[in-house]
Amino acid sequence: MQPQLAEGQLMDILREKDEQIVKLESTMIDREKSEQKLKENIHTLEKELATYVHIVEVKDRSIVKLSNDLHEFDLTQKIEQATPLSGSGTFVFSEKVSVGSQTDIEKQKESLQDTVTAFLMQNKFLNKEVLELNQLRQQAMDREQKLFLEASDWEARFYQIQSKYLLLLNELHNPQVMVSATRQEMVGHLLKDIVESSEKPTLSTQNPEHDRFGFRFEENGSLLDKAERLQRIAQENLEETELTAEEMENRWKDVVVALGRPGHFTVSRDMKNLIRKGVPINLRGTVWRAVIINRIRGNVEGQYQDYYQALLSNYNPGLTLSSAAKQIELDLLRTLPNNIHYDSTHAKGIPKLRRVLLAYSLHNPEIEYCQGFNRMAAIALLFLDEEDAFWCLVYIVEVLMPDSYFTKQMIGAQVDQSVFKELLCEKLPRLAIHLESHGVDPALLSLNWFLCLFVDSLPVNTYLHIWDAFLFEGTKVLFRYAIAIFKSLEEKLLRQNDYMSIFNTFRAEVDSSFDVKKLTKIAFHDLNPFPLRLIKSKREHHHKILQAQMESLAVIREDYRKNSLQSGVQSPSCIQSDEEEEM
Repeated sequence: MQPQLAEGQLMDILREKDEQIVKLESTMIDREKSEQKLKENIHTLEKELATYVHIVEVKDRSIVKLSNDLHEFDLTQKIEQATPLSGSGTFVFSEKVSVGSQTDIEKQKESLQDTVTAFLMQNKFLNKEVLELNQLRQQAMDREQKLFLEASDWEARFYQIQSKYLLLLNELHNPQVMVSATRQEMVGHLLKDIVESSEKPTLSTQNPEHDRFGFRFEENGSLLDKAERLQRIAQENLEETELTAEEMENRWKDVVVALGRPGHFTVSRDMKNLIRKGVPINLRGTVWRAVIINRIRGNVEGQYQDYYQALLSNYNPGLTLSSAAKQIELDLLRTLPNNIHYDSTHAKGIPKLRRVLLAYSLHNPEIEYCQGFNRMAAIALLFLDEEDAFWCLVYIVEVLMPDSYFTKQMIGAQVDQSVFKELLCEKLPRLAIHLESHGVDPALLSLNWFLCLFVDSLPVNTYLHIWDAFLFEGTKVLFRYAIAIFKSLEEKLLRQNDYMSIFNTFRAEVDSSFDVKKLTKIAFHDLNPFPLRLIKSKREHHHKILQAQMESLAVIREDYRKNSLQSGVQSPSCIQSDEEEEM
């Protein structure tokens, strides 16, 4: 009996526990529902909070606007309350103030006036901070320029020492020299070490993966390719040691001083030959600036001082960017993507490049911006400050290049390509006939050279050397070097027998045109005579031909539109869309 009672009690206990479990489960479900409702309430409250924050922001803006309106209203009311003095034409203000009572509007007015006063004080403080920051920034830029020049000088010395060391190792590594096998092996190891480890000196940039100009080193290439490039740099440095560094610097200082003299400047043969040999890296910015200022002095009289800052300070983009500003933004990161100064939105050259291009678009509203300006300005900014880079762009587009070169129809560029093809037929008749027989148009290969001044088409050192002479002598230099490139590749191109092989050979050889001394010799010696008056006469001739073709095309187009309207082939909406497409 006792075990049965114990079993019954146990069953009661189990039933009680089951009931408790059911109640707890029900309670838990209710709590989960309550929690879900609370989460929904929290989400609703967060939305309301965001709405209130937005309303507060709108009210803040309204308060600022109302403060301005109240200030104007108060001033108008005082003027209306002004009473004239008897016998005189002057007015005095007489304000009526109610003592002991103040309306809500007056309280709100006082509060708004306090807010405006606080904003004015904050604005003055921020303006002062901005001026101080600009001064610090300018000082930092000056220090950076000074350090860059010093680093360039040390880099030049580094290459001189390295070249001598390399020549010595090459001499000892020669099997004809009587040197023991052990020493021959040791010299081989030393030669390999210098080629692998000393190609990228760390003086010019903080990042050893980039060269002195900020361009990224190519990772591809064998040890022999690196040795060949290093040998070429060493040979160039050895050739430049005919004069001491002091004598060379003095000669270039004489050039800068001569360019800085007021009045008409006479170009001497010695100065022209000196610049054609290339400006030293540490003096390139100084020489370029002297050439630009000398050449544009008569073209922008009265504009030069503070003109760049005035353009930017008056620039107000509004709610939407202009088409030129939009295109500039699109092209910024496409400019020199392999250069550390322009390879990302945070690169230090991007803001400078943007300001220079925007300033030019405001300076020349007829052209505004043309793709190619970004590369010109980017190269100028490697050696010049912002304002000088802007004037460099002005000098190139408006002084050196012919009219209508960068307009929508690019008439000047088309004329120059016709002149170039005619000169190519005169200077290299065999190659011109060979290209024509295989359907290769030289203009397809050379147009970008003239529009971008060889940037991104040749190795960096090569096109910088061309820029030295181009800035000093003008567009004739572009024709000289363009034909020199074709002449240097003439024999290789003549051996190709189809369009693609000609095109591929040309591109591969141009990309590796490191021998700028050879190109310079061809351009300024082998292609002579090359008178400027010949280019001018050819330009006039081809400009007339192109103008006649365009006028004839305009007549044909107009006749076609008239016939279409009469026959009803096209509806007015279709004709309108065609006109918009042409524009």
